[in-house]
Amino acid sequence: MSNSAASRTRHGRYTRRWILRAGAAAAAGLAGGPAFAPDRAAAAGVKRGGVYSGSLDADPASLDPYTTASEGVAEFACYSYSRLFMLKSGPGTVKGSIAVVPDAAASYRVSKDGLTYVVQLKSNVRFHAPLDRTMTADDVVFSWDRMNGRVKGTSPSIRLTNLNMVESVTAIGPLTVVFLLKTPYPFFTGRLADPKGLVILPKEAWTTFNPAERMIGSGPWIMGQYTPDTVVQFRRNAAWHLGPELPYYDTLTLSIIPSYATRLTQFQAGHLDALNVEGADLKQLKDTVPGVQIYETPEAPLSVLNFSPHEPRWDDVRLRLAVSMALDRDAMLESAYSLKQVAQAGFPVARKWHNNVPAAFADYWLDPKGSRIRAKAAAGFKYNPTAAKQLVAAAGGPFDTEFHYAAANSRYGDAYRVIADLTVQYLGQIGINARGIEEDYNAVFIPQTGEGGRFNGLMYIPQTRTDPFAHLQYQFVDPGHPLYGHWSHPTITDRIQKIQSLLDPAEIRSQILDVQNDIDEAMFIVPMEFGAAPSFVAYQPYMRNVLQYQSLGQGGATENLPSYWSSR
Repeated sequence: MSNSAASRTRHGRYTRRWILRAGAAAAAGLAGGPAFAPDRAAAAGVKRGGVYSGSLDADPASLDPYTTASEGVAEFACYSYSRLFMLKSGPGTVKGSIAVVPDAAASYRVSKDGLTYVVQLKSNVRFHAPLDRTMTADDVVFSWDRMNGRVKGTSPSIRLTNLNMVESVTAIGPLTVVFLLKTPYPFFTGRLADPKGLVILPKEAWTTFNPAERMIGSGPWIMGQYTPDTVVQFRRNAAWHLGPELPYYDTLTLSIIPSYATRLTQFQAGHLDALNVEGADLKQLKDTVPGVQIYETPEAPLSVLNFSPHEPRWDDVRLRLAVSMALDRDAMLESAYSLKQVAQAGFPVARKWHNNVPAAFADYWLDPKGSRIRAKAAAGFKYNPTAAKQLVAAAGGPFDTEFHYAAANSRYGDAYRVIADLTVQYLGQIGINARGIEEDYNAVFIPQTGEGGRFNGLMYIPQTRTDPFAHLQYQFVDPGHPLYGHWSHPTITDRIQKIQSLLDPAEIRSQILDVQNDIDEAMFIVPMEFGAAPSFVAYQPYMRNVLQYQSLGQGGATENLPSYWSSR
């Protein structure tokens, strides 16, 4: 019996009466997740109003959140659109936390077998004008249909792979939605919190308005003027369901400034309220902006080197291991993140290496230099150019290949590009002569190379996920994925699928840690060092709540920004 058929058989045991009973319990607050409320203590001395002056490195590839897997599009969508859940943020939240709290959801309930989620919506979630109406369960179902390409004029979204464990989404009442899963998923609410997953659009999309031209959602910010390559403005949504205190700012002005040097100068001059700052500039910033506030991010995102699905040479595990062993990971971290200057600026430095789960997810990350990794798996991470060169020769090398990476408009920053340049150099030393191909992020790198898997040689890309299992499921269980689908390894796939069916958190953690040993020994993808060192965000001295409200991923416009305010 197929997984899908078995799933339908199991679902058949749950009557409509059970689902309705679970829906009533969810409405009463008897659910699996905590309710979210603004931090009242922090709100006591707030000075409301004013303009937040931020920046974007580039325009979003689209305003429609379902047209692409772009992280920039996911980040942009969170200004105006809601999700059912979001990551926890605020005082007392552990840095890098993957704890989930409701957004548009009020509560939820899960069946014992983990296959049925009944989600109750808040009754005060309203779409922006000109719709100005309450969100209903039909909007959630509509968004699911749009993701599947069942809305007229749309095609299935590349983001559907992020929710491929879902069998169906059904409304059983005005504010009650039922998700039936094909198989259990240990971090399902985390997957719903991912901005690259189910973003809730109103059912009027593609009829009353075109979401590729205008964002009409229920999020904290209402989109105003947008001049490509110049500026985008948002105003406060006074009817936001997580208010009425929030958001504190009246207006957001996001200038589109591709040049990091220009953004740095603008921040130092007081024209920007926030800046993603490079480690080499930390000391200068502390000296030139007295009282500047610096947030040190956790070690994320994960970044990986993909092997082309069209070149049989990469089926040889010796070549894949050689690529990994050619890389001096500590030297890459030093060059990309200026770790000596970071230490001189007064920040502690840890040289962590990503695995198939990013270092930020400490409870699930198998440390390549730690005690739990097997010796054979650890050997693939160690810098050993002599052995790597021998493996290339044994596999028929030396040879030429391509190395695909994103252009500056990717928003990945300078550290990404430094590591890209170093990778080409390291590969050349072992007999893999890689020709660097810099690709426009919006036009080529994401839609063709990434989402289409249309490349030869190697592709270097970051991956941002809001749950640790997502990295394993996305890379090794989806046979239809254009990049990872060709790595069909029965033992590893079976192990990962078994983890997906587990319900005990301790066992899930243990198995996620251990399966990384199997994956590392095969080195189907090469974990890279972009994101493995902390990056830094600088805020002006007058900004408030900025160090307390931080979260992983692209949801910060919803999870964090509404709680920021200015004391000026």
